[in-house]
Amino acid sequence: MKRQFSLFICMFFGFCFALWAQEIRQDIPTKITSDKMVYQSKVNKVIFEGNVYVWRQDFELWSDKLFVFFMGQRAGDRGHGTEDRKQVTEGKDQAQLQPGAGDIDKIVAEGHVRFLREGKRGECDRIIFDPETKVIRMEGSPRVMEGRNKICGKIIILNLKKNTSEVIGNSKQRVQAIFFTSPGLQEDGKIGR
Repeated sequence: MKRQFSLFICMFFGFCFALWAQEIRQDIPTKITSDKMVYQSKVNKVIFEGNVYVWRQDFELWSDKLFVFFMGQRAGDRGHGTEDRKQVTEGKDQAQLQPGAGDIDKIVAEGHVRFLREGKRGECDRIIFDPETKVIRMEGSPRVMEGRNKICGKIIILNLKKNTSEVIGNSKQRVQAIFFTSPGLQEDGKIGR
């Protein structure tokens, strides 16, 4: 029994670590498509609304809204005669974020959030990504699936830098993990013939 439990724990953590085994690459562009885009320069924020689709070579995301927060301006960049302006664009907008296009503070996706990455799928109500710490926080009935394997809880935190994952539950929404073993996997963890 102890051996089976150890095998289950190894498989569980192997699945969690495999979810985000590779960091999000910074050397490839990100393309964002939406029905509407609003730029708010006073707060260094861009809001994409309606049928938001984010495409990268290594990642795809869909949501109702996407907020991109940029780092604040440096003191020397202020007061050069540029007025604050709010830019609104209607219709199918596309934005191409290139490496070095600006320092992103955080990215927040809200509403019917779905993503695909390296064969893994995830769903939740809200995702917060901090590019500096490389931490992804999934909230609102988050679940991550790979094949028939599934893990869910109240909050899922994925640290790409440290290659760790944490699933947090509470009395109303407990952590649940569903895993299927390979038919050739023996109790000792070795592949059978």
